[in-house]
Amino acid sequence: MHIALNDKDAVVINAALNYYYDRIKNASDKTRYKYLIPIIVGMQKQVIDHKLPKEYDYHRMPAPWI
Repeated sequence: MHIALNDKDAVVINAALNYYYDRIKNASDKTRYKYLIPIIVGMQKQVIDHKLPKEYDYHRMPAPWI
């Protein structure tokens, strides 16, 4: 599933983030998911650097839900 976090479509990425958010929130061993940290940080960098299409901007804020 972590492959979905590297997808080119922001809709797929958002769905994967929601999936992992629920999994991590309910996990007894949260350290099991630490391998996702560099992937998520890279994704945040893309959002901050306005690398997503303009359709994902909300009042000139890039994808605030991500």
